[in-house]
Amino acid sequence: MVGHLVRAALDYAPDYFIHVNLRLSRDEQDVGSLRPAKLLLLAWCGLKALAACTLRGAHTVYYVPAPGKRGPVIRDVLLLSLLKPFTQRLVLHWHSVGLGDYLKRHPDDWWSQRLFRLLHGHSLSLCLSEGAAKDVLSLSPGRVSIIPNGIPDPCPDFPVVLAARMGRLTARQQALASSAALPAPVHLLYLGLCTRSKGIFEALSTATALAANLNESHPACPVTLTIAGPFPCENEKATFAAALESARQSLPSHLQALFTIHLPGFTGPAEKRKLLEEADLFIFPTRYENEGLPLTLLESMAFGLPILTTPWRAIPEALPENYPWLADSQDINSMAQLAREALGSAPFSMLREWFLQRFTLPVHLAAMFQQLDARNS
Repeated sequence: MVGHLVRAALDYAPDYFIHVNLRLSRDEQDVGSLRPAKLLLLAWCGLKALAACTLRGAHTVYYVPAPGKRGPVIRDVLLLSLLKPFTQRLVLHWHSVGLGDYLKRHPDDWWSQRLFRLLHGHSLSLCLSEGAAKDVLSLSPGRVSIIPNGIPDPCPDFPVVLAARMGRLTARQQALASSAALPAPVHLLYLGLCTRSKGIFEALSTATALAANLNESHPACPVTLTIAGPFPCENEKATFAAALESARQSLPSHLQALFTIHLPGFTGPAEKRKLLEEADLFIFPTRYENEGLPLTLLESMAFGLPILTTPWRAIPEALPENYPWLADSQDINSMAQLAREALGSAPFSMLREWFLQRFTLPVHLAAMFQQLDARNS
């Protein structure tokens, strides 16, 4: 999201916005870790930011603050301490949630309390949702503005995708109604970082429960679960592999062949698009402590893909009003029941329209530029 904003800002007003790239992490797994090389990169970024403030008159600082993790907290203290004497207006854009609570829970930690003082009374907080805004109130921002994420339309040929979805739904309904119908496989998708808090184990349990329930009476609807994304470490990957084998063995022997799991790992744009096109249900039972507004939810809605997820953080606000497929990720039976309901319905066009009205990149950027431009304040 920051990349989209930076590119658009430099086109929108190249003489007004100055970008200092604070990318210290090599990949998603490296986010939040402490590495000596990051200190060197941070020092270089700090010098460039200082030059922007002192030599080019950039006295408004736009910054994406840390999640509630020690490494990013130290980063923010070092950089913002350097810039604070030259900053007239600090704008914080909260892509993750939980820093406010983290700082309150560490009253005796010097780094946490120093960051609290640096952020306290900042000019503007840009939050992804009303729920996310509650976390920053302890920092006493001068103003709070709610701006959901927005992305370029990843599915410009939606009518073609919709026709394929409707065709699979019809085949599935026929297979559920008659044992003589042609096979209608069910494709479930998890897409994101493969961590416990993001819900990969609950996604596996839900898919297993669905397969047991569905395929006992409807063998023409074999279940496939694709879990696409990187694991943060080999230990987590090994733990999940053991859970995967246990899930298979928990099924009766005559159902095991009807349950398939794919682990393609990290997927590029073309592979991700294919997965979103071919999936019948996106499963995202997250309880990630710093969850903001996951872009995978927006991508799923753009493809008209039904979503089974949790009422966590900003997620309920991102979905249509009275969205029916939200459940506690610990209640696997409810998750499996809702999955079966979602697989028999057709909210495809409704989800697509919800995306177009609220989460496109032009809508997001227009709101962002209005808030970032100090001349409009």
